[in-house]
Amino acid sequence: MAHALSLLLVSTLALTAGALWPRAGQAVLLALPPGAPAEAAFAAADWRIRAISQRGPFTLILAMPESPDADPARLRRVSGAAFAWLAVPPDDCRQP
Repeated sequence: MAHALSLLLVSTLALTAGALWPRAGQAVLLALPPGAPAEAAFAAADWRIRAISQRGPFTLILAMPESPDADPARLRRVSGAAFAWLAVPPDDCRQP
């Protein structure tokens, strides 16, 4: 029973991570580690920074793609972000 519950928990976490994983052409939310400068995110090609906010020790950056093939992994590397996740759900998941 414990084995089945642990598999259920792992699969639920994997589905959640897959849904929040950033994909090309979609807005992302970056979390910079404490003390990291937010200015580095402006150097990423094909990305427009929409908002920068401070939440506790972390700096959060909302970035919108300028082209459908904008790579969120490149933006994460250039900005030095600790992690990035999908900022808005895809169009087919939004409520009218």
